Amino acid sequence: KDILEKKLLMFNDVFADFVNGIMFDGKDVVKEDELVDLSSWSHYKGDDSKHRFQDRDVVKLWKKENVVISLIGIENQDIPDKNMVFRVLSYDGASYRTQLVEEERRKRKKNAGIDGEIQDIFPVITFVIYYGEEEWRHETTLHKRLNLDSELKHYVSDYSINLIDLKKLSEDDINKFKRDFKVIADYIANGSKQTTSDIEINHPEEVSELLLRLTGEELPGVKDIRNGGRSME
Repeated sequence: KDILEKKLLMFNDVFADFVNGIMFDGKDVVKEDELVDLSSWSHYKGDDSKHRFQDRDVVKLWKKENVVISLIGIENQDIPDKNMVFRVLSYDGASYRTQLVEEERRKRKKNAGIDGEIQDIFPVITFVIYYGEEEWRHETTLHKRLNLDSELKHYVSDYSINLIDLKKLSEDDINKFKRDFKVIADYIANGSKQTTSDIEINHPEEVSELLLRLTGEELPGVKDIRNGGRSME
């Protein structure tokens, strides 16, 4: 399931549809040709001074006219994880650290007379998509996960995760997605009572296989449409 979830969201059109649905109320703000794949691997130095690697699910840069607007990562979860806030904090911190290293490298090049632009540090956004049946009962903020005393809260910066629990999406939420991801969200939220019909699907094989793995139900037949995509019958 994890591989299939990653595979579907690696497609720029699916990734853009998800981000637009979550961040921009379904408006077509993020274009698929503005997304650039990044390596999902990052590394950090542990307390034992050994270099360790961590692997994210899907990471893309959102760029407009060669200017990076944001780095957007997606983590897929099938079971609740009480330590998710620590994981996201680690992923985001590593992404900021990578930017700082790159900024220093470009400064050195510029000081050496080598052309190169220095871009401001851009924001890092991570979404956690939860597909599971079990209710997510774990805390989604650092303060709550640490169960801090009130005296300490003032001194410990808080951090929260963007948890997208598909089973809790309303019909209005689902309708903010337009294509393949709408089918996934509708099936997870409504099961056999799903309402999605006559919707354009660009990746029917991937959607069908993922739904079968997640729900045990097969996607209804699809038919060809003019622009080369597919729609549900």
